[in-house]
Amino acid sequence: MSTPPSTTSAVEATPRLSMDDLMKSDEIGLPRATHDLCFAGKLTDAYMAATERFVELEQEVAQLEDREQRRRSQAEDGNGTGRRRMTSKGSPELAAKRQAAQEAAEEADAIRERMLKHTKTVLLVAKQDHEWASFCEKNPPREREEDPTGYTRDLRMGNLTCNIDVLAQCGDWITQYDDEPAKPEHWQKALEVTAFGDRCAMASKIIGLQTQTVDLGKSRRDWLATRRSASSSK
Repeated sequence: MSTPPSTTSAVEATPRLSMDDLMKSDEIGLPRATHDLCFAGKLTDAYMAATERFVELEQEVAQLEDREQRRRSQAEDGNGTGRRRMTSKGSPELAAKRQAAQEAAEEADAIRERMLKHTKTVLLVAKQDHEWASFCEKNPPREREEDPTGYTRDLRMGNLTCNIDVLAQCGDWITQYDDEPAKPEHWQKALEVTAFGDRCAMASKIIGLQTQTVDLGKSRRDWLATRRSASSSK
């Protein structure tokens, strides 16, 4: 009588649990992920404005640095002076711009710290397949002709899996807020004070939980060894 072929890889050396032992393992379970949900949504605009201001100033600093470097390279007297007084640290204009960028960075970081103080890391756990299928059936993605804005959001953030706006209103996938068990009143408060875009980002992670595939592939150490071996042979 012939032996049935093995369903495990011949090159995989990791020992595998028997089904009996696997059923008892505390490591089995549905996919899970985390998302940092900020409850200080009212600070979002101020934080974004301060961050944009910082980015703009840093771009201006880089432009000034490049311009002054070219001027120094082209200077004929070779002593670092010209029509504008410049030292190795740059002109007064550059110094002022750097100071403004530093102040913008400090302002953005101060708001960020306030937001982090009011942020909870939520634990998301996937639902059973039939529950997810039921949700998607009841809340299909929007049609382009009927709601182009909603369609674009469903496409961009959910690959047309479901209506992401509805999913962003649903806290059923949250099981913990940091180390605290989730309660209905927690999500009710989240709906009142968190940014819609933040909840859409969380909803996108939920879609990933429900639709992701698992391909363990080659071990990362083997992959790294192969890559380094190929690099050293060049």
